Amino acid sequence: MSIAASGPPAEDLRIDRDRLTGLYNRSALVDVLEECLNCEAEDRIPVSVILMDIDGFTGLNQSLGLRVGDVVLMRVAQRLAGFAPEAMISRVGDDEFMIVMIGEEDEQRAAQLAYQCLETLDDPVALDGGEKLDVSARMGLAASSNPSWLTPTELLRRVDLAMFEARELEPQSLVVFDQRLHDSYMRQLHIEDGLQTAMASNEGLELHLQPIIATNGELSGFEGLLRWQPDEGPSISPGVFIPVVERSDLALKLDAWVIARGCDMLREWQNDETLRACSLSLNVSARHLQERGLVSLVDSELNRAGVNPGLLVIEVHQDDLGAHLENGRAILASLRQIGVQVAISGFGAGRSLLGDLTQIDFDRLKINRNIISELDSPADRTVASVLVALGRELDLEVVAEGIESWSQFAWAEGAGVTHGQGYLFARATAPDALHQMLLDVDAELSELRRSGHMPLIEMA
Repeated sequence: MSIAASGPPAEDLRIDRDRLTGLYNRSALVDVLEECLNCEAEDRIPVSVILMDIDGFTGLNQSLGLRVGDVVLMRVAQRLAGFAPEAMISRVGDDEFMIVMIGEEDEQRAAQLAYQCLETLDDPVALDGGEKLDVSARMGLAASSNPSWLTPTELLRRVDLAMFEARELEPQSLVVFDQRLHDSYMRQLHIEDGLQTAMASNEGLELHLQPIIATNGELSGFEGLLRWQPDEGPSISPGVFIPVVERSDLALKLDAWVIARGCDMLREWQNDETLRACSLSLNVSARHLQERGLVSLVDSELNRAGVNPGLLVIEVHQDDLGAHLENGRAILASLRQIGVQVAISGFGAGRSLLGDLTQIDFDRLKINRNIISELDSPADRTVASVLVALGRELDLEVVAEGIESWSQFAWAEGAGVTHGQGYLFARATAPDALHQMLLDVDAELSELRRSGHMPLIEMA
């Protein structure tokens, strides 16, 4: 494919097109960017790239049907093509379009065009039956402002990062890649490279374990929480590296590492009288709810380690499941079919799953830690009690997350919670310190029972 220095590819050249919209597809777009940027500095052609994501498109498909979704995509494509005929416009995802301004690296002019493109969506989209539908979008923008080194991959990564931030803003928002995002991007690359090295060498990454205690005071199992201590420098908090992982393909690789390490732990516990009946809960990324490989991955690792599938609990956060409900529901059902337990964590805050709970196959409901931390007023306790009662009515194990005081644990037991987890018992502990941690927890529980300060069901 050849291109002109100041415009889109010639129309008489053979270029791959998107079947639905007739726009260029992602392959054609990448070809053009490579011709513009993968050459000597003096021959490089500057470009500005705008990525547009239609708001709520998955929900639109689910509520109105795929045919309506296709009509919306075609109408949006027509508006973009008519508005910016001098640009190369591509459909690069289910609900994503990319506008490439060839020969243009002035971010200000590109941003003006981006805002004007957003304005084309101000008028509702007309459907085939005459109905009209309001459509909004968000945009990210990046320009090849440093032609001496920027590659097509790096340029697309920049616009993806801008788009990622735009998704956190109001509809019809535009984010331009800038130095702040560049610094964030470089930190992200550093973290990704470090994690890749840590996984490959099995050094620096470790699953720490936080106990899950039944409301009769007995140890039930653990949640595995990932910790990272690079060879040099301080440890890196999960609050820092997990969001980076979720924005990259590394999420799937890290999940695979965690599941493999978790199954190894369960195998090691088989020879330990204290631990052999304990379950292990592992969190999986939202990315794995969009993929079909999670079930085969879990099944393969369980078989490799030779452990009881019923001792493994796969945790999915409520918000992640709500965002990928159809795929997620099928994946959770398949996990249970191979004998694995499934838990929904973070329940009661964020995206509501109340209307879908009876349609999801799972075993354990974990009440969000923010709900447990707000038990000061009768109204707060009523809300928490309703969530617990819902779980029990569905015949689920109900775990209260984030328990930090004996009064919270006593409330949980009285409300019908089956298990508690939190700093009250122990923080997440390295595997080599596990037995000492359990001795400390057991000593504290025994003392509180003797003192009468622990109003729980007595151990048999």
